[in-house]
Amino acid sequence: MLNALTGVRGLARTSRTPGRTQAINFFAIGRTAALVDLPGYGYAKMPQAMAARIGHAMREFLASRTNLCALILLVDSRRGPEREEIDLAASARSRGLALFAVATKADKLKRSERAAAVARMRALDAEPFLCSAETGEGIEALRRQVLALCTERGAR
Repeated sequence: MLNALTGVRGLARTSRTPGRTQAINFFAIGRTAALVDLPGYGYAKMPQAMAARIGHAMREFLASRTNLCALILLVDSRRGPEREEIDLAASARSRGLALFAVATKADKLKRSERAAAVARMRALDAEPFLCSAETGEGIEALRRQVLALCTERGAR
């Protein structure tokens, strides 16, 4: 999704296996903004102890970074958010961060499954974006919203 959002192919390494990102990675966007790729842990195939460590690191990152303005929360549209993701969204909102709830892999949904996917995402208390990095669906709308927030907050 980060590659699709920035329009830079290969910017972030990808894997077919959820949970491969296990570090915090920063990507500069211009001189005053950055996108940060946080580890996935809600649906990731990893030991419980590692998921707990990653969850703690993410909560610490979100709580301590004073220059954060938003969280783009990616959730596979075929399954919807799990408890960890709902808690992460609540933590971001309690900090006053803008929240972008992104239902990924929308291209994998049948037309009849889309409404249910959107309904599941509403558990995050944010208007969901149905997106697909494969087809580009929803990417431009998400990009516009993120750029508008950056402009509003003074980043370029």
